[in-house]
Amino acid sequence: MDSTTVLIVLYSFSAIVHFAILFKYGKSATSVPVGIFGSLYLAISAGLIVDFSWILAIALPVTTLGLIGASVTLKRVPEQREITIVMNVIDVVMIAILTFTLFG
Repeated sequence: MDSTTVLIVLYSFSAIVHFAILFKYGKSATSVPVGIFGSLYLAISAGLIVDFSWILAIALPVTTLGLIGASVTLKRVPEQREITIVMNVIDVVMIAILTFTLFG
């Protein structure tokens, strides 16, 4: 399995998890940004499927911002702690793959 396929799977799974959080906790100040990043991750996954040449360069900073946002959420929203840790791990893996693909 090549890195693009792995990224498509990870971004798609992450988008689903983001949307699940939005639906579970409703429309609140902490869940709306999660839904926005779910939409961004879904768009990145679609861009990878269509094979846009610039999508990797956009995915890296977006995913890094997502990791930072999820890390802040760990302290602010304790009821989402476990799922936030899972999203952080997924983000770190995606960032590593993106960095290796772009610069390795």
